[in-house]
Amino acid sequence: MSIIKIALPITILLSLMGCGADNDNKSTKQKPTVAEQSAEEPEVVEPEVVEPEVVEQTLNITGHYYDKGLFDKTKSYENAFSNNTTETNVEIHSYIVIEFDAEVDAASITDTTIQVKRLHMEETPFADSDLNNNNLITGDWVLAENKKSLTFKPEYKPYLDRSTFAYYSDSKPNWNGLKPGYEYQVTVSAAITSSEGTVLSTPAEELSWTFKTTDVDYGLYWFKSATDAVKYVPGRAVDASYYAPENDTLVYAHGWQKESVVADYRREGFNHLINDSTSGFTSGMTENVDLVMVWKNKDWNFGAFYWNQMADDDLALGAPYQAESKIWNTANMRYAISPYSLNGSARLETEPSAEPMTDTEIWDHDRQVINKPAKPMSVLMAEVLESSLADMEDNEFRLAGHSLGAQMVDGAAYILNKNNVTGALVPDRVAMIDPYWAGTYVADEYWDEHPAKALVTQAIANRDIDIETAANVIATDASFTSGYNYDYYNPGYAGSNPSEVKQPWNEEISRAIADQLVEKGTAIAFYDVSQTSDAFILSTTSGGVNTAMRDIAAISYLQTPWVAGSESSTSYLGQRHVNGRFWYLWQMAFDAKDLSEGFSASTDTEALIGLMNAEKPLADKGRWSIVAGQETATPEDDMFELKDNVEWCGTFLAGYCNNSKSWQF
Repeated sequence: MSIIKIALPITILLSLMGCGADNDNKSTKQKPTVAEQSAEEPEVVEPEVVEPEVVEQTLNITGHYYDKGLFDKTKSYENAFSNNTTETNVEIHSYIVIEFDAEVDAASITDTTIQVKRLHMEETPFADSDLNNNNLITGDWVLAENKKSLTFKPEYKPYLDRSTFAYYSDSKPNWNGLKPGYEYQVTVSAAITSSEGTVLSTPAEELSWTFKTTDVDYGLYWFKSATDAVKYVPGRAVDASYYAPENDTLVYAHGWQKESVVADYRREGFNHLINDSTSGFTSGMTENVDLVMVWKNKDWNFGAFYWNQMADDDLALGAPYQAESKIWNTANMRYAISPYSLNGSARLETEPSAEPMTDTEIWDHDRQVINKPAKPMSVLMAEVLESSLADMEDNEFRLAGHSLGAQMVDGAAYILNKNNVTGALVPDRVAMIDPYWAGTYVADEYWDEHPAKALVTQAIANRDIDIETAANVIATDASFTSGYNYDYYNPGYAGSNPSEVKQPWNEEISRAIADQLVEKGTAIAFYDVSQTSDAFILSTTSGGVNTAMRDIAAISYLQTPWVAGSESSTSYLGQRHVNGRFWYLWQMAFDAKDLSEGFSASTDTEALIGLMNAEKPLADKGRWSIVAGQETATPEDDMFELKDNVEWCGTFLAGYCNNSKSWQF
């Protein structure tokens, strides 16, 4: 195919395209007329000037909630807490979070900007006064980084002058903070301003609201000092001044707390001052001892597990059988509420003609089950410790229990040992401070809710061996009575038929737990400071001596003649018994004793293991008896002397005497 090429002059091409040549650089196009110009160019209209609308700045409260204020008791402690957006069942450790629609000026927040006050106290022993800070709750206000939320953190503040054990006044609460079962009012000052200086626009009626706290509280509190503590809540950061994972750690558990809740939820404190005005006797102490700082000054964490509402029970009983059972099961689980709380007995409205309530009816009314714990208390204590100490470094970890609290740490220690085969959470040391066991029969299902049920077989075997041994002694020496020997081997058996006992008692489970802890290398110290630990509160049947536990632990016996009355006087039993916990905690203020003079809280744990009775034959099991320093309250000058069974009991069948009575030497 041929291609035909056509060449045209460029001028012709341009002409065909309408682009003629312009040698003079002037357009040949005709100039448009005025009319044409008008049609082509629109008329220019000046735009209307609109003034910008001025938007007035405002500051409003958009809502509030209670941080970690909801507790689901059916879940594990680690996962039980969430925020509460209602005004009921608010946990007493809750933070109150107030949200705004604009940034708040931090300078406008003062101590009086937002107020939290307990309501309806006019007709109670706790009406507004200086003794209770006029029912105002102290705490810290924290403005969020975005400046649009304000958080109130209520403080837990024990009063400095009301922490001693004998301060039982109903009208003088011994700590400030939100308390169970009351209604509180939050009032926000209209003086709050935004970062732009705008005043609060929220209507006055919305600047105040009320909420009601749940009626029970328990858990672990970390102490910064004797007058400053914070509750552990999973997922909430704890300042290192309260708890530091790199430090050694002590956790303390209290015992029976009968009639403490009526005194505005009185809790055991750790400020120590025994004198006439607080205890009725003279110790010679003239200055307060902050027992928390005694330990903190040596780089220890100091925690206390409070279960006081559950431990406040047993009205008609001379011994805390119901409180004790709550450590191991939930069959009798209930908790005390203040008679002045919203649902308390003092708030009941009755007809004038109605018969007055009996003491028992009042007591039972003020023992509630609605929000009762779903698990035994020592199980809960173990759960809390596993959660709170998950980041603890492998330093020394010590549990200390006073009175019934010794069983609390027993039950918790067993679970920690079982769940943490080689971990830091296995206690290095357990202190049993004037421990108490009720020494009574238990129901067949007593152990069903506790992991220690696995020890029942071992505990029964121990009991049967002890019964057989006691029977052999009786058969070979008529001077022994069955009750006397059963008292030694199985406290509480006196006057009963051991063959009828099917379930092991609390003492025997504690002994089985101790055997396992010793195998793991745990040191156990037993401090006998009063007849409470010797089963002689009212009679030999009111408690268990638990000699078997004494034959495992390193054990010392304290006398306190500076407490008025003889060592066997039950009138001063409470002072001697409760003094034990102060005495133990105070020991850490002083250097460890020479091992020839006994042991204390300051004694090295490895050295304490060497003083234990666990590996010694019965005839060589020793008791450390105080020989100097008993005339003073301070443990600094205490000296002990080790006595074996012959020295302790004389040559009269020394291996079988009941060697627990600390006032008989």
